[in-house]
Amino acid sequence: MDFTDRLRILTDSSKSIAGFARLVGVSEGSIRNWLSGSSQPTPQNLRAIASACGVNVEWLTTGQGPKTATDHIAPAPGSTMVEAEHGMPYNLGERKTNYGRPEDILARQFTLVPYYPQISAAAGEGSEIFDEGTIGHLAFSRAWLASQVKAPLDKLAVIRCHGDSMRPTLEDGDAMLVARDDRPYQDGGIYILRLSNSLVVKRLKKTLKGVIVKSDNPEYGAEEITDEEAEKLVVIGQVVWIGRSIP
Repeated sequence: MDFTDRLRILTDSSKSIAGFARLVGVSEGSIRNWLSGSSQPTPQNLRAIASACGVNVEWLTTGQGPKTATDHIAPAPGSTMVEAEHGMPYNLGERKTNYGRPEDILARQFTLVPYYPQISAAAGEGSEIFDEGTIGHLAFSRAWLASQVKAPLDKLAVIRCHGDSMRPTLEDGDAMLVARDDRPYQDGGIYILRLSNSLVVKRLKKTLKGVIVKSDNPEYGAEEITDEEAEKLVVIGQVVWIGRSIP
């Protein structure tokens, strides 16, 4: 059994190659190239696959050693084992698990998405991109992202909404998970757009002549951009999730 065989064992347990790629955080094309043997994953890719699938990197890479840590680790004397999500056993006695430390399990189940608190997209007349430096992170479930978001994990970012033109859908200060990819925009979807070095968040509606850039707040008007004016509209990404604080 070579690497491609072991990789296929893991991909076959997923619903689709595309879903497996999103879970790992790489493109579908990369997975298919590795399966065919036309290219090889980097050490970072191997660690990402092992982490996402809960297997040992050594087994995945060489076929040597146990497939998972549960194949050879027994509970420590006097410790208590409990079943956690997906049946992963937690060793409460030593802060270890049969799959590794709790923080390692969390790393397999969650991914950290970059959060740019100083970047805001205006739900109004347009907000300048004044600072792209300060970066934090928000944790999202890998399983949820794989089921809801088609973009690779490294194409996700969280920024803030500014203004009231997208009320009641979006409120001023809402955190927005943005999927940045090159896929055609969906009719009726909410998108982050770049207009003259500013970011705005609007809903896009396709027409026979082009696209209508509109607000959800009826107090604001809409703008129709024809196909001939397409260069005026730069789609940064789609808003796929929002989060807000409760007053």
